[in-house]
Amino acid sequence: MTRVAMTGSASRFAQVLLPLLQQDAEIDAIVGIDVTPPAGTAGKLHFHQRDVRAPELQELLAGEHHAGASGLCRDPALRVAAG
Repeated sequence: MTRVAMTGSASRFAQVLLPLLQQDAEIDAIVGIDVTPPAGTAGKLHFHQRDVRAPELQELLAGEHHAGASGLCRDPALRVAAG
């Protein structure tokens, strides 16, 4: 199962990237993180209203791939380690 974490999931950039992630058959779930709720949470997106600086994100992001302004990172060596 591939889960992708996306910070800034309510941003304009995310609104372009999210449909592409939703269509990717290799992605089972998208963990969206932002201080503002996105326009919609349909499909694979599981939204969490949090600040990226929140200490509890370490557990939420453990082992996730990260999609952000630099795009989607599928390399396991570059997985997000919050904290």
